[in-house]
Amino acid sequence: MSSQKLKGSFVKFLKGGKGSNWALLMFKPDNGSKTIVLYARNNVPNLYVQYEISFKSNSKYSHNKLLESYIPIANTQDINWEEYFFKHVPSIGKTTAKKVNEKWGNEIFNLVKDTKQNYAELSEILSDRQIESFKNYYEQNTHQVDSLMILNSENDIKFFYSNSMQSFYEKLLNLIKTKESFIEMFQVKSPYSLYFDYELDLSDVDRFALLLDSTYQNDKNQFSNDRFEAYVDFLLKDKESNNSTLINIAEVAKDVAGILNFEKEDIIERFKFLIAHKKVRFRQVGEISYLTRNSTYEKEKLILSKITQINSKKSMNLNCNISEEFNTLSNEQKDAFLNFLNFNISVVSGGPGTGKSYLIKFINKTLQENGLENLKDYYILTPTGRASSNISLKINEQCKTIHSMLRIDKNERGINEETLEALKEVKVVVVDEFSMVNVNIFSKLLSSCPNLEKIILIGDVEQLPAIGPGNLLEEIISFNLAKTTFLEKNFRTESKEIVQHFSAIKYNQLPVFKKSIVDLYQFNSNTFLSDITNLFLEEVKKFSLDNVILLAPSYKGSVGITNLNNEIQKQLNPNSEIIYTIKKFQDEINFKIGDRVIQLENRVADDIYNGDIGYIKGLIIDNNKKTKTIVVEFKRNANVINVKYSEMEFREQINLAYAITVHKFQGSETDSVIFAINPQYKFMTTKKLIYTATSRAIRHLSIATNVNCDYLEILVENSANKENILTNFRYILQGE
Repeated sequence: MSSQKLKGSFVKFLKGGKGSNWALLMFKPDNGSKTIVLYARNNVPNLYVQYEISFKSNSKYSHNKLLESYIPIANTQDINWEEYFFKHVPSIGKTTAKKVNEKWGNEIFNLVKDTKQNYAELSEILSDRQIESFKNYYEQNTHQVDSLMILNSENDIKFFYSNSMQSFYEKLLNLIKTKESFIEMFQVKSPYSLYFDYELDLSDVDRFALLLDSTYQNDKNQFSNDRFEAYVDFLLKDKESNNSTLINIAEVAKDVAGILNFEKEDIIERFKFLIAHKKVRFRQVGEISYLTRNSTYEKEKLILSKITQINSKKSMNLNCNISEEFNTLSNEQKDAFLNFLNFNISVVSGGPGTGKSYLIKFINKTLQENGLENLKDYYILTPTGRASSNISLKINEQCKTIHSMLRIDKNERGINEETLEALKEVKVVVVDEFSMVNVNIFSKLLSSCPNLEKIILIGDVEQLPAIGPGNLLEEIISFNLAKTTFLEKNFRTESKEIVQHFSAIKYNQLPVFKKSIVDLYQFNSNTFLSDITNLFLEEVKKFSLDNVILLAPSYKGSVGITNLNNEIQKQLNPNSEIIYTIKKFQDEINFKIGDRVIQLENRVADDIYNGDIGYIKGLIIDNNKKTKTIVVEFKRNANVINVKYSEMEFREQINLAYAITVHKFQGSETDSVIFAINPQYKFMTTKKLIYTATSRAIRHLSIATNVNCDYLEILVENSANKENILTNFRYILQGE
């Protein structure tokens, strides 16, 4: 099938769109010939922009063609920007268009890329509504505006578009404010600096670097130490998600060899270079060699330094009137409270129902009685929005996630100066669900609050550690870095058998079962999906959808979370309108009005965070702009938050949530929990994962396996197997 070329513009989306990552479009050639229908995937062009396109026949569908590439045609004619603003940008009249053109000309589009930083200048002429209008127009018509402005060289445009790297090009334009050619810039400067300095996706950076080699007919980047260092860092960071910060060098070497296809001797020499030049930290433990990312090691050092510093301060003087309320505390709770009063850093560890929330309520009251103000002098923090809502409801006090306190997003990068200034006032932090806090976020919390005098860390050391580097709660306890109280007494009066069940797991004993409270199901392998779906539907009838969750270890597999969600959706929400469709792990996922969904990353501006659960409420279609906006409703205690997502945001941030991972539900609890053990991922079913999953239930716990997977056998196997998490804490404390 030979390729054809044409010049012209796309005039209509027939199906799909930019947010869907694919589209069927109508293309109108400049030569006056008939319009043609083209199928585009991954990189979808804009409408009404002049392109030179390359396309070929579609072997699957004769009525449309496959779009191979599209390159914007630079418009060299003089643009009447005053007229352009007036005709194209909503809310901009003739008078305002003239003022904008006289003051900034087309530079206005560079200013609205960062409205926060340039607000003072923009507001001299424009209202808030008009600033937002310019910003939205540029975001929705970036290709068109940039081609009119000719921000970069035509060589750059041809390079990125002909190689289907349009999205990467847009990121460079937004990150690096320059009119210099990116091709020329990164022929001199290492392109891998884009990974280290800007945290751009390494696969994109690597592709860009290798395309530069091809353009300049050399192998400068392919065999560079910068490329090797970038992949080593990427692999170390990826392996940190399993908690260890000391990573076996043999594992990294094997993985990097598979990616880069370097010779063994070459890899050894390159590791020696990285270690000698302190690009990574090296540690020999017995006969095994380990590596740590420099940034991670510095965070571990900072945490231990801050703990030592706070512990050495004079203890804050807090008065406590011994009241009837104090006397209602158990002896363990009293010990924990007195440790909070008498020690600068203390830890409380206890399972669900042991009174941790009641203790936090009492601590909160004591702080207020001593004249400290919540959200100013002290904070009650959690790692997730759902955990924050739970504790707020229980103690009737405003709590924050660590991310919302620091005003940081999923990248956990810079904290603005205004926030840092306010955090200088913070003297006390109470962190609940601390087992879910990793080294990255805890180091950022400690470094952002320079005047901390008192910390109390509350959690359950038996639960899963955080996703990410470190095993903080367990190590702070085991290295005696804080005065620790263990809460053993359980105050739950309903469904005691659930408490007995997860307590037995904790102490390596045979667990308790009781019909209709703790049930064990062994379904047939062939009908597992339908059987567990029926069980879910029965639980929803008893407890309502809001109070039932299905937990599983993994998304993948025939009975993984993706397939479980799809099957439940078919039965529970069969007739609602499909508003969006994606593919994940080769499986198609439909999203419908009324579906329960989960937020996968932080949206600080909307006060919605990773792990929050909501419902799809609506779809807004703007026919003029050819855009779709999806509305999801979240409930935060008594408050309702409606969040609007573009198609791209929705695809990246939302998933169905009838079934979710155990990690995502950690820190939460609900009436009915179904824990599905997938034999395909039996190796993931650790003691801590089982304990965490089973301890989420309040009234009914259902454990579902199939006939080839014995629950009690798994418990016996895992009782003796302790997960080995290796960090630098021990060695830093020893002064090495």
